[in-house]
Amino acid sequence: VHTQVIGPQRLWLWFSTIRFLNRFTAEADEYIYIRHRDGREEVVRGPVSMYMNPAWHDEMEVRRAHHLATPNDCVVIGIHHQKQQQEQEKWTKGDGVKQQKECDWRIVTGPRFFFPEANEFYHEFNWSQLPEDLQTFRNGGRTMPSNGRRQVLHLNSQNFWKCSVPIRTVDGVALTATLTLTYSLVSVEKCLLIDDPMLVLVSGLLADTQEIGSNTVSSSQNDDNNNNDDDINNGSTKELIAKLRLASSFRALCEAASTYGFRIGDKIQVLGLQHTAEAQKMMERSQLEASSISNAIRKKTKQRELTQLAFEEKQRAMEQDAELKRKRALMDAAIDQECNELQLAGLERELVLQKKRLALEQLTIQQSDQSVLEFLKGLQHLGVDISALMTSVGGMELITHKVLKRSDTLEPFPAIQKIQLNEGNRMTEAKRRMASEQKQDE
Repeated sequence: VHTQVIGPQRLWLWFSTIRFLNRFTAEADEYIYIRHRDGREEVVRGPVSMYMNPAWHDEMEVRRAHHLATPNDCVVIGIHHQKQQQEQEKWTKGDGVKQQKECDWRIVTGPRFFFPEANEFYHEFNWSQLPEDLQTFRNGGRTMPSNGRRQVLHLNSQNFWKCSVPIRTVDGVALTATLTLTYSLVSVEKCLLIDDPMLVLVSGLLADTQEIGSNTVSSSQNDDNNNNDDDINNGSTKELIAKLRLASSFRALCEAASTYGFRIGDKIQVLGLQHTAEAQKMMERSQLEASSISNAIRKKTKQRELTQLAFEEKQRAMEQDAELKRKRALMDAAIDQECNELQLAGLERELVLQKKRLALEQLTIQQSDQSVLEFLKGLQHLGVDISALMTSVGGMELITHKVLKRSDTLEPFPAIQKIQLNEGNRMTEAKRRMASEQKQDE
């Protein structure tokens, strides 16, 4: 007899075997998967804590529920064949659950935490990884690496596919086009019709590029194989580029994508258009020959240009020298003219100042003469005999040194002053002699 005891409690045991059980705890976003010894399977949602009893259970495991964050996230749930009608009715009642009639699958969409039932399992999608170089796939390498197993699909999520596809035109030119396509999953039901829809997409793209090349003429003699954006739009490749940029040109790819639940974007980017390795080698050899000839021509052209440049430089130097001399002569003439004008202006200013000075001096002399004449007229008006005053010694000295001294015009000349001085001295000497004679007579 097996008895499971969950503590805490105290037990008294006799002749018993004790085995401690492992506890399994599931959080709110987890569940416990249980496989009983009688073959039944059970799922217990968390939060819950249980013990694995080897007498009742073969397996017990804590698993995490799938978190479908958005309405575009979905999982495909497989149903075992031993399903019951009651379980089918229960499946159709859940939120976000789409029931497919007469089918063993159902699709669960978010947003929600999904907990599977005991008789359900997740469908895993093991799709191939879209190759970047389709030349290898076309030459027989049909196997593509796996993109990993996945359980959650994202609807209407834009994905990018960058690939290099081979194109052979009508005139036999082998080209490699680097494209960037966008695709998204729109129908999970159609996607379940095939195990690996990526193989179908790759096959459709190769068929479309082969058809586009068979309807295009590309002449490579006039095209330079450079990886520049200008070379992509050069010459006759414009028609090919225009076709590759339209999603309507890829009919097989779009039909395959629509059949298995995918949608291809309306615009396709053409990142590059190059020749293949063999065509590249042939073009490189021809380019080497053409480059050797062009180098010789370029060398001679460069030598001629250098000679022409030296001649032009010498001529330019002579012209600059003549121009400098002309400018120097003009500058010297302008400076001389300016100096002459300044000297002339200075002389004119000096002449004006001198005229003003002379006028001022003449006015001063006239005023001094007028004052002297008015003084003499005043003396005459007072009844003073001017002639007697001027002939007397004291009067002469007064008139000469006090009055006439005020005027430069009426001031006597030095010779006259000397004569007047001598005359005064003689008169003084005569007076002295007369005085001495009078003393002797006495």
